[in-house]
Amino acid sequence: MLKLPLKIVFFPFFCLAAAFLMSACLEPQNVGKFLESDEVQDKIERTRVGLTDLSGDGLFAGNERITGLKPDKYYRVEIHEEDEDDEDETINILTYKFVSREGRLVDKLEDANRAPGTAIINLSNSLNYIVYSASPLSGSMTIYHVESPAMIAAAKNSDVTELYASSDGISIRKPEDTHTYYLELPEFIKKSVEDGNTFQILLVPVNTTSTPRLVSTIPGHSNIIQLRGEGTITDYVFVEYDDKGKIIGFYTLKVFILGETPEDDDGIKINITFNIESGEVEFDSNITVISQADLVENPRPLFVNIINPYIDNPDIIMENVVWKYNGEEIALADEFTLVIDFTDPVNLDYLVEGSHVFSILFNLTIDGVSIPYSASYTVKINP
Repeated sequence: MLKLPLKIVFFPFFCLAAAFLMSACLEPQNVGKFLESDEVQDKIERTRVGLTDLSGDGLFAGNERITGLKPDKYYRVEIHEEDEDDEDETINILTYKFVSREGRLVDKLEDANRAPGTAIINLSNSLNYIVYSASPLSGSMTIYHVESPAMIAAAKNSDVTELYASSDGISIRKPEDTHTYYLELPEFIKKSVEDGNTFQILLVPVNTTSTPRLVSTIPGHSNIIQLRGEGTITDYVFVEYDDKGKIIGFYTLKVFILGETPEDDDGIKINITFNIESGEVEFDSNITVISQADLVENPRPLFVNIINPYIDNPDIIMENVVWKYNGEEIALADEFTLVIDFTDPVNLDYLVEGSHVFSILFNLTIDGVSIPYSASYTVKINP
């Protein structure tokens, strides 16, 4: 008969007894409570920036970045600290910043630009941020078409145009002479200045590679600015400060000053070219504005052509061409030419009054290195 040592016989019973005693003494761990503990939450928070509820919808805090921005909008940022012991949750603003073309924070408005992508980068996980986008500057405005600011007060009725700015901005026909356009901004700007507030105004060229610059209202008028010339698209960014230097307003206005629509016997034509040295995509024609009534009466195609100045250079290859209409990819028979045939009923959607945004994305491979290019072009349909 086989005899087992007592240690082996009783060992399982000892294990069961120990397990029973430990389960009775130790409280079971709940994973949810563990993750919600202050210690764990503090460690999680330190892996991302602080983004307050006052920021716009669709923004997300990440590791040293904030994502969810909308390209081509303007953003400003407040960096602050919250007094957790303050029942009023007072926000102590440390500094104001603006977002640059590179998606970084800058101190000066003149270094700001449209958001290049969807993220603000190079942030600190130890700081809290409030992100604001610029609101469209809307309301009644007046255009003066005169030789100089001194002639504004005595401008003839024929030289004065009343208009209303929408979220798309304002469109002005090119001057038929050498006179200049001056824009009288909404009345609330004048009233704000009278109340002791101040404005900074940033001029941002949209359809050229010119550098943004600060501009001022004309002397003697707190809400009139001089506009640029024919064929230009310009964003004006307005920052309103109170008498203590706090930002209390942030607005943007897009101004189209229309040139001649490029046409020949075949239809309306726009050429797109690109510059390896500047890394920019440029349009031979700055903007196309078409009359809806004219197109209905005289239908004709619109051609947007990509011009490759390096086509004879075997070391530079253009590829991966993608066209988009209002953000949605569209298929084309010829990837280098976008054609909208307004004589075809299937294209009636393009005749709807308003702005139609076409985007072009492609890659240039230069000596084996692929470089992405992109740009947007607006076709504006007027009544």
